Amino acid sequence: MIAAFAVPKKRVFSTVWEIGDEETPVLFRTYSGMRAILYAPVTDEDIEGFHKEVMLLPKGKTNNTFVLIRKINNYFE
Repeated sequence: MIAAFAVPKKRVFSTVWEIGDEETPVLFRTYSGMRAILYAPVTDEDIEGFHKEVMLLPKGKTNNTFVLIRKINNYFE
């Protein structure tokens, strides 16, 4: 699980891509809506090499969006 405040985001996800495999699910939190103005959300560029499987948007008083991704094998080869 990767926290919403993890920085630098691109480097964190690159490291996870290098050490992980396509069977390992990765869950990360990010911000959406008005919170994305205050806190940098995870971008598609940050998660290059991964496939988004599930995205759960916040409900009620929750501020974070949860996203489940998996590594795309041989993406950078």
